[in-house]
Amino acid sequence: MLSEVVGNLLLLRFLGLRSTVPDSIPSAVGELPCLETLDLKHTSVTTLPDSIWKAKNLRHLYLNEVHIDAFFQKLTKGSLSSLQTLSGLHVGNEKVVTRGLDRLVNLRKLGVMCHEKSVKAMLNWVWLLPNLHSLKLRSIDEFGKSSKIELVSLEKQTKLCNLYLLGKLVNPVNPVSLSGVLPSCLRKLTLSMLALDENPMPVLGKLPELSIPRLFADSYLGSEMTCDVGGFPKLRVLKLWMLDKLMNWTVKEGTMPILQEVEIRGCDQLSKINGIEHLQSLKELTLTSMPESFTEKFKGGIERKLYIKVNCWKLYRPGKLGAR
Repeated sequence: MLSEVVGNLLLLRFLGLRSTVPDSIPSAVGELPCLETLDLKHTSVTTLPDSIWKAKNLRHLYLNEVHIDAFFQKLTKGSLSSLQTLSGLHVGNEKVVTRGLDRLVNLRKLGVMCHEKSVKAMLNWVWLLPNLHSLKLRSIDEFGKSSKIELVSLEKQTKLCNLYLLGKLVNPVNPVSLSGVLPSCLRKLTLSMLALDENPMPVLGKLPELSIPRLFADSYLGSEMTCDVGGFPKLRVLKLWMLDKLMNWTVKEGTMPILQEVEIRGCDQLSKINGIEHLQSLKELTLTSMPESFTEKFKGGIERKLYIKVNCWKLYRPGKLGAR
């Protein structure tokens, strides 16, 4: 049905097929002269017609983990020259980046799943995108499990305000740390499976615009976490999920002055939160799938009025593509 009518929709700007059943789209879609947004998220579409790569007015392209390796040579000079959003791409070969994707220089939002061998090339390309506002990068191995991300500084990405990283952070020269990596303009940060040994809070606390940090499964492997005086001036929401080795969290007076919401989920070893009384702006604390002993002990130790929500869910602990 789509192939019969789409060619006549010459003024169409938005085509949304998200969560529908097609496994292919007709070439006429890429020939629509006014089309600016094509949304194929949560469909069975795994390949794209050549015409899509030639669409000059397309600005936003949402895919469903489409493997680009087989047709990256379709990306020629001038391909998708207006593209600002590219999401749901699967890259296996670094040549896809260095001989194709690197021609897309106007991207503002990028979401990509990379084989570990192509991650470095991907980050080198990202470093050259002057207008990038949002980056979601997941590194996987040949079995689809989270893999390595070699450390590359993103400090010069002065417009990057939303960053999601999934994969084990490695540095071939120095000990792994977030110091000197993150841009100061970040507002939302999601880390998953990074396997950091060093407490990330001192570095994150110095990001002046950070309002929502989310530390997901195995992003930090230490047993102690401390938030220092003066850190996190604009933090409003904090999520700590499935940090399996975390035992003690210390909040010092003068940190997180406007924090309103905290969720702690599946941190089974966490036994103590020191200094939570210093979080005077905290309005809501959600404890999800936490040991009952911790929940009861914590409730009894709160001296001021605070809304505490308790969820008892069975958590999926991935092997792992991390919390999404």
